[in-house]
Amino acid sequence: MKAKYSFEIMELDDGLIAVPVGGESYQFNGVLKVNETAAAILKLLEQETDAEKIVTELLRDYSGKPEDIRVFVDEFLDKLVSEGVVE
Repeated sequence: MKAKYSFEIMELDDGLIAVPVGGESYQFNGVLKVNETAAAILKLLEQETDAEKIVTELLRDYSGKPEDIRVFVDEFLDKLVSEGVVE
């Protein structure tokens, strides 16, 4: 899977947002409110990848149980798929 759009992560007073930029980003109306982990996942989705590779990469940078990270990744990817962000 891969993100259909490139996202620029921006810091606001109350957290992070991901703004689609370039290419066909005009097709995505809105921004995504994300945390650091979700922002890292969006960065990984700039290249073709899968859930297992994402979990492996996150385990290099974040502490936590692999199964907890996998649940977060699966839930976030499901949301991205339902919003039409990944293909």
